[in-house]
Amino acid sequence: MSNGRPLFINADRALLVGDMPIIFEPDRAVIEILETVEAEDLILDVCRILSEKEFKFALDGVVEWDERFESLISFCTYVKIDIREVANDKIRSLIERFKDYNISLLAEKVETWAEIERCDDLGFDLFQRYALSRPTIIEGRTIEPTAIAY
Repeated sequence: MSNGRPLFINADRALLVGDMPIIFEPDRAVIEILETVEAEDLILDVCRILSEKEFKFALDGVVEWDERFESLISFCTYVKIDIREVANDKIRSLIERFKDYNISLLAEKVETWAEIERCDDLGFDLFQRYALSRPTIIEGRTIEPTAIAY
């Protein structure tokens, strides 16, 4: 489904603490901690458990420094900075703030090659969005949950 590349999966609080299992293998998935998730004890415990199972995490939708990052950053492999929402001078200060951690910086919402070059110059390690590839729609028949049970 991803040509051997890791899938980035959005995870809100409900997914992280809910009963729904994460069906991907740890080496195939990166769990994106959405900006709406608070760094409460339960979330930190879940991150610790999944980290011990070798899942990787990303802080998603970062637009400014937030104190909750102090608790979550130790679990993260990636930080996704939304370049559409952050001015260049603030991007530089965010990058400097995160350079103290052993993480990869990912520029998200990169739409043009010029933006890729600018983000590369700013110090991003990875890029995500339409400048690189458009999503492919996979068509097919869905299976009703009751049919699976039968």
